[in-house]
Amino acid sequence: MANDMIIAVPGSGKTSYIANAINKSIVEGTDPDSIFAITFTRKAAEELKKRCHKDIHASTIHSLAYYIINGKLDYENSNNLFYYDNILKEALAKKDMFRANLLAIDEAQDLSLHQYNLVKELCGLARDVVIVGDYKQSIYSFNGGDPKFMDRLKSDIESINISSLNITYRIPEEIASYVNRVFKPNVKLKAITPGGEVNIHSTPISNMYSTALSESKDNTAILVRTNYEVMKLVRLAKSNEYDVNYTIPVKEHPFIMFTSAIVNLKKGVRLHDFVKASAIVGGFSYSTGRMLKGLPNLYITTATLDDITNNTGDVVFTTTGRKEISNFISTINMYSKFYGMSTRDEIYSLLHKLLHDGYVIDSIWGELSKELDIMVDYIIDITNNNIDPHYIVDNKASRSIMTTHSSKGKEFDNVSLLINTKNINIFDEEEMRVAYVGCTRSKKTLDIFINETYNVDRSRVSLVNMINEAMEIL
Repeated sequence: MANDMIIAVPGSGKTSYIANAINKSIVEGTDPDSIFAITFTRKAAEELKKRCHKDIHASTIHSLAYYIINGKLDYENSNNLFYYDNILKEALAKKDMFRANLLAIDEAQDLSLHQYNLVKELCGLARDVVIVGDYKQSIYSFNGGDPKFMDRLKSDIESINISSLNITYRIPEEIASYVNRVFKPNVKLKAITPGGEVNIHSTPISNMYSTALSESKDNTAILVRTNYEVMKLVRLAKSNEYDVNYTIPVKEHPFIMFTSAIVNLKKGVRLHDFVKASAIVGGFSYSTGRMLKGLPNLYITTATLDDITNNTGDVVFTTTGRKEISNFISTINMYSKFYGMSTRDEIYSLLHKLLHDGYVIDSIWGELSKELDIMVDYIIDITNNNIDPHYIVDNKASRSIMTTHSSKGKEFDNVSLLINTKNINIFDEEEMRVAYVGCTRSKKTLDIFINETYNVDRSRVSLVNMINEAMEIL
């Protein structure tokens, strides 16, 4: 084996490719214990181990960094013991401790700067390297992800072979043709399944969501851009007595994050996450969350609350910010008796208090009081650092609602993609990539709902091109 980079289109079987490369290496005599695979999620790592040998090291990059520092993959503790960026920097300083006969990297288009810096060095310490990614599926810029880092690896790694997986086993011909024409991917999709259907719907924003819901077929995923839109659709579905499944990232679920933060406050929680969740629960303005955006890795405990309130320690606030953060701390101190508690009854009691004692300021969350048992399970999982990144409500329904980001890596018979141009910057190239991910989830039918169009310069590479194309079809 040599050094390979593969550009893999959606539905082309990139996980199978990586698994086959690993298994081939083992058959050729490579010790499984010397094989490392970096995946984007823990679930993907476990899936890879099932397809390969139990002794390979498959993990997220942060768990691999922990391994380099401590000599073991520690899924339970790596998130709590180190800030994400710091653990990558520390692993980089100790990179010479790493040796591998094969290093496989999945979802390379999502690498951030610190991840890239570490990966680049680890590739130089591995005998063979396999890198798989798709530039068009890079949609995590909010985590620092940028497809340019995948591009840089081409020149960083000596004698690297560039190839592609262009056959999609998921997407039928009509949808593949639409995707190739509109998105102009680096590697064009070649479908082997005939048929498929693309429908474009132009609807007023006032009824776009209800129309998409009522016209959706069985076995359909309704994909939207924001978690607010997910909950808006859930509320519409419940009011019209539709059974739906829905998915939102745990970090976007305010009650789960706020409650778990209070429970875990003695050992430390990430201030930015806590503030973001608390803004919806109540007590201060969401502008505080924006103000703290530059402090993503600051952890707080009960011992640091006074420092923050008094503008001492690591954080300095403006006068307005100090007032807001004081309101924030006053709010969480109302629940001080729950600090450090972890039993099911205690957590249930705290959730019940949040939902019924006047601290729900957005009625969209009221229906969640029916899901207390589910939320308690997630909070216990978070406390034990054993949590899937998504909060999933599975009602065994034929319709599922989620953001396009949450749909990545999944496939559905039918997809309804909602593009509300009021919610996004249509000139942002990443929004085009988000739409690309949504369109490539479907195995049969793709319905695109667009609320309005703009007369703009078509030469600009943006979502505008997709909207203009859609209007021409209509």
